[in-house]
Amino acid sequence: MPIIIKDLPFSNDMEYEFLVIDNGDPFCFSSFEQGTVNGCNFNCNLEKLEVRPEICDSNHALVSLTFLSINPGVNGFSIFVNSENKGQYQYGNKDYLIKLPKIDCLNQYSFTISDRDISDCRLDTLVSFKECCTQKCKISDVAISEQCVNNNLQSVGINFNHVGVSDSFALTVNDIKVSNYSYSDLPVSITNLNYSQQDVSIRISDTYSDHCAIEIPYTILCHPPPVCSISEFNVVPGECNNEGKFTSKLEFIAKNAVSPLFQLKINGLTADTVTYGDSLYKIFPLIGDCITPYTFSLFSVQDSLCQAHFELADIICCRACKLSEPVISYLPCIDGKYDLKLDFKYKGTNELFDIKINNRIIGTYRYSDLPIIIHGIDTNTEVNLNIEDTQNKICFLEIILNGKPCPPATNDLISKHMPVYSSQDKVFIQLGNFTYQVRILAFDITGRIIYQADVSQDSQIDISTWPRGMYFIDIVGKETKFRQRVMKL
Repeated sequence: MPIIIKDLPFSNDMEYEFLVIDNGDPFCFSSFEQGTVNGCNFNCNLEKLEVRPEICDSNHALVSLTFLSINPGVNGFSIFVNSENKGQYQYGNKDYLIKLPKIDCLNQYSFTISDRDISDCRLDTLVSFKECCTQKCKISDVAISEQCVNNNLQSVGINFNHVGVSDSFALTVNDIKVSNYSYSDLPVSITNLNYSQQDVSIRISDTYSDHCAIEIPYTILCHPPPVCSISEFNVVPGECNNEGKFTSKLEFIAKNAVSPLFQLKINGLTADTVTYGDSLYKIFPLIGDCITPYTFSLFSVQDSLCQAHFELADIICCRACKLSEPVISYLPCIDGKYDLKLDFKYKGTNELFDIKINNRIIGTYRYSDLPIIIHGIDTNTEVNLNIEDTQNKICFLEIILNGKPCPPATNDLISKHMPVYSSQDKVFIQLGNFTYQVRILAFDITGRIIYQADVSQDSQIDISTWPRGMYFIDIVGKETKFRQRVMKL
């Protein structure tokens, strides 16, 4: 004595009573009431609950439960399924079998193990039995509708049949997930579809079973009409005829045009209407004056925004026009005025040319009438004589003459009668019958000498490389000095 009694069943609400009996005399005994024992109150713990079906189909199931218990009560435990008590059991078995009625494949089951002695000693878990459903998941019979306002897609409605599914599905369009939706919300209306192409691929898949899906191609019927466009618009001018006119060939490609008719404008003026699909489009003869730039515009007759423009890179019918080598003869003075006899060489011109004196047109002449007489020029007045082709304004010849005295003094010929004239690329100086040598000097407007030479006969200066601007030509003789302005255009 004393002795130790081991492995007594324990419960913190059990009252203990001990009875001691002598082995040789059963009437020799004594009892001792301990009552409840609080000093050995260890925490009860249940863990690692597993529920798995052993036998199941859509009509019934036999499931097994396994779990671990630590310091449980002595009166066992109860099993609850969805809050329904399925019986009382004792601790110590490897597993416990529970029979369930018809299985609901869509919902989860709540399993609870609750110690009968210790109320707060319990263990819960949620279990689904999808594998017990004999009906496979299937999505079928997809119906799609569109809400269209003014050719703009507002929403798409989707509905379909389904069996053996979970509670929700995922919608994917062109491999881009749109969202998840509940089956209970069918039909669903989708407003965030925004695809530039008409043909799309729609996939509907169960949220918990991705292999349970359906994918269908779909053509969106509601969409804005395709935009009309004109491309590869090109105008090819033909050769100029003897009248200085040319025809052109028109080429273009039109897409999504409402009408095959297209209006052609040339330099802003309506010129013609062409029908798309013709093998060749010809434009009536246009005037090629070597001045007018041509811009061609093409418009759909039903859609003014469907247009294209083309501008010819070069002006048309520019022949190699050239006026050169003028010859001027002074005629006698009459009443303080004198006449000029004018002749020059020409090439690549039109039929007529204008004569301007000091920027005023005094007449229009035929090249075939050369030489011509210019009458009534005031003496002692500087004359800017300009010869200009009537159809090609950049084809000209400019001659600047000092005024002619009537009658001239012999020693004054060089300063008063010497003609200096210029073309586009040369300055010509006529000494006439003057016999002694003179010096020619050319200055720019800064006073820099850019040319000098000693001559005793008619001369010319090449100004083709000079920049555009004003220059001065000095002719210096023994007794006189002559200066003349020259413009390089």
